[in-house]
Amino acid sequence: MKENRDDVIEKLNLMDDLFMRQVFKDRDTVEYVLRILLQRDSLTIENSELQKTVDYIHSRNATLDIYAEADGERFNIEIHRDNRQIIEKARYYTSALEVESVAKGGKDIVLPNIILIFICEKDFFKAGHVKYDMVTTIRQTQKEFDMGRQFILVNSEIVDAGNPISELMQYFANTDPTITKFGRLSEQVRYYKATQGEGRTEMTKAILDWELAIAERNKREGREQGRAEGRAEGRAEGRAEGREQGEIINQHHLVTNMHKNGMTVEQIADVTELTVKEVEAALEEPVFEGLQEA
Repeated sequence: MKENRDDVIEKLNLMDDLFMRQVFKDRDTVEYVLRILLQRDSLTIENSELQKTVDYIHSRNATLDIYAEADGERFNIEIHRDNRQIIEKARYYTSALEVESVAKGGKDIVLPNIILIFICEKDFFKAGHVKYDMVTTIRQTQKEFDMGRQFILVNSEIVDAGNPISELMQYFANTDPTITKFGRLSEQVRYYKATQGEGRTEMTKAILDWELAIAERNKREGREQGRAEGRAEGRAEGRAEGREQGEIINQHHLVTNMHKNGMTVEQIADVTELTVKEVEAALEEPVFEGLQEA
């Protein structure tokens, strides 16, 4: 039986794209989460944006889950249930933000610091840590070198009691609206999961819009599939018609040549297994008229 929307809302958590997009519309919530993940209590972001698209003229655009800016810094939080192509996406998204930040016509290349955070369900490196900081190291000196890029992986699979980041990740996974310890984030979760009120109404509408979008996509794909099948059927009919016309041409040439060589209509009919009327028609009717009728 299909779940009603109230049941769907109860089961949603912050790892779900639909719920995440509602909760993180709020700039203060984005700032709160960044402060915990980066362990920077005084961090202040200037603005944030959901599903930010970075346009590339000659390649695939990059769409970022959560984007934020601070003085000289750009932040990108990606929330992923699976670990597919995380490293590739990290490289691509970071490059996209750097290219977008370069001022056209400037004499010098001035880039902001890029901080990219992937929130995952599973421990990507399977080393038993909640958080992984990936840094650039000079091999010969074994010293870290600041490239202006910071890549962080966190997960909800590893539980580390007392670790603020681990506790936050557990909250992402269960998203219990009765938990109030996560400040602005908890407020947003309660707002959208409350059994009544504006937040619940907004969440219900978001689910309805999502259902309509899925239905429209399925309808569009159905139309495209129908057109593809129609084209395939048309090609098949065209091939069949071509074979039929080819047979008419061959039959006409065969009958004509036999008749030119002195064979009677009856003899031609006997050899070709055509009727006498079919042989007479082939001899009397020009081949192209026969093709037009076919």
